[in-house]
Amino acid sequence: MTDERFIQKYGPWVLVAGGSDGLGGAWSEAFAKRGLNVALVARRREPLESKAKELEARYKVDTLTISLDLSSASAADELSEGLSGVELGSVVYNAALSPGGIFDKTPKDALLGALITNVVTPTSLLRNLLPRLLERDHSAVVLVSSLAGYAGSSSLATYGATKAYLRMLGEALWEENRATGLDVLVTSPGAVTTPGLIARSAKKIPGQLSPDAIVELSLSHLGKSPTFVPGIVNQLAATLLGRVLPRSSATSLMRKSSSGIAN
Repeated sequence: MTDERFIQKYGPWVLVAGGSDGLGGAWSEAFAKRGLNVALVARRREPLESKAKELEARYKVDTLTISLDLSSASAADELSEGLSGVELGSVVYNAALSPGGIFDKTPKDALLGALITNVVTPTSLLRNLLPRLLERDHSAVVLVSSLAGYAGSSSLATYGATKAYLRMLGEALWEENRATGLDVLVTSPGAVTTPGLIARSAKKIPGQLSPDAIVELSLSHLGKSPTFVPGIVNQLAATLLGRVLPRSSATSLMRKSSSGIAN
């Protein structure tokens, strides 16, 4: 369903970091079906190329694939250089690493990899690309955070902290750019229905949504507010975790909610 107004506002190209499968694949699909060309970035080349061919065949759009390890310290600059000739109108940063386990038992390399992928790379990438986006009449930045960023969670300490950072960054960018044509949205999903989660989870998690549902709900709020939590159950959880419960109770609730997922 090509959407000419959407293309004019947020196209002709969108960058989706972590865009080959799962929630990232759903982001790539949502923009492609609206008629935007998609630059997909991920570490594994095979699923990246497969997704690109699928989008080209199904939606008759152009694609660009960049196989890149986003946990590399130089990733943001390499990616920006690879996009130098692309007429970019939107950026979706969905990539993330989530090292599970007790903090002092988790390998230091895993923690540093998460910090680079989830914090350093998106920060540096946006600093590189924002001047280009702001030259346009309209553009968009979507940062994918998580409910894990609303309260400290045992076994997800670093991941939750990085997702809280993305929410604060996005809110600040939204405020800084109110008078421009840049729409900034931070979306914070709860549990996402993916084969990996189904395999790890002992039972269905309350508020669990499909990748497609999360993306479509989030896109409906692009340009309307700086932050959004998809799903009524998840919105209630975010309110409890962020505004109502004492911090000790919020962290306890996070621990219980994540205990059904095996590491």
